Amino acid sequence: MLIRLLLLFCFLLQHADSVAKAVQTLQVRTIGVSPYGIIEDGKYNGIYYELSNMLFENTNDKFENVIFPYARIMHELKSGQADATIMFKYPELEPYVKYITPLPALRNVVIGRKGTSISSVDDLDGKVIAYLRGAKFSEKIDNAENISKQYVNDFQQGVDMMRLNRVDAIIGPLSAILYSAKSIGVSQSFFGKPFTVSTKTPWLQVSKKSINKMDLSRIEIELKKLIKKGVFIRLNEKYLN
Repeated sequence: MLIRLLLLFCFLLQHADSVAKAVQTLQVRTIGVSPYGIIEDGKYNGIYYELSNMLFENTNDKFENVIFPYARIMHELKSGQADATIMFKYPELEPYVKYITPLPALRNVVIGRKGTSISSVDDLDGKVIAYLRGAKFSEKIDNAENISKQYVNDFQQGVDMMRLNRVDAIIGPLSAILYSAKSIGVSQSFFGKPFTVSTKTPWLQVSKKSINKMDLSRIEIELKKLIKKGVFIRLNEKYLN
């Protein structure tokens, strides 16, 4: 009888981790930046939002995917309130997250109104640029005291401030800026020539406080499969074309 109890105890120990994974609801977060995470009429969609849903559906994980601002997601990854997200690497997050899989890189630019010439960071001397709150696109611009930053909640707000002449330019992924402009009725002809300040790679990343909640190797394999099948390209075409 004692031997049977010991065997049962060992079995339960071996399977406790998988049982815990099965009953937990993963807290997935998508950045609230169009076209990656979009809230429209109370409904969620967007490139990263849809990609994350496909990923965790394929891994058969129970999950909840919520769109939040950059700063809140970074805070939740540190505390373990959020389990996973797709965003750029940030030095302040390094001790708190594990990087799983990279996605195609994004081109970050500074772009002004038509007729504005920006061909170097020096051209921004004395200018005011709209900058997404919580994000970091260029260390040189971040550290430049002679470039004023007007922090905004989303790119739509930044473009609108450009339209009202409250800022001289906006910084961020070119695709996101143009998508956001289109969504508020601003055409591409409004803008001047973009100046590239960085190329950054978004990563699927997991809070280190959450790594025992999921099968990381399977998640990595499934995301690579989705990318290889062209799902990411099709999502970009869906939202950007």
